[in-house]
Amino acid sequence: MGAVQAWCRAGVVPCRCWARRYREHMSRPPTALVSAIGLVGGFATARYTHNRRLGGSIWAAAGLLCLPRWARRGAPRALLLTGAYGGAMGLSHPLARRIGAWPSVAVVTVGMGALCSLAADRGSCCRA
Repeated sequence: MGAVQAWCRAGVVPCRCWARRYREHMSRPPTALVSAIGLVGGFATARYTHNRRLGGSIWAAAGLLCLPRWARRGAPRALLLTGAYGGAMGLSHPLARRIGAWPSVAVVTVGMGALCSLAADRGSCCRA
């Protein structure tokens, strides 16, 4: 490891790959945001249009938008995140019986957003 990389890792100098990361993040929204829109938007659509298939298609479309970025992080992470996204949808139903529909969606959305932020949305910089 060179001196510049060591200084960058320590936070002494700015990273040289900041421009690439900035372009990447500005061109595509983070998967935490897309998955949150899928969970909340799918639920709201299904609830207020009384069309569960339409809500499910919004949920699935958001998952399909996230999948290529999850796959770039490796197969194990992609499987973990895909399973968690499906599990969040499945968990929200029994949880809704206990705490209510909107609080249930909020809980699973926050959990999925945190998981996406930690496992998929962190930049692959020299500090990572």
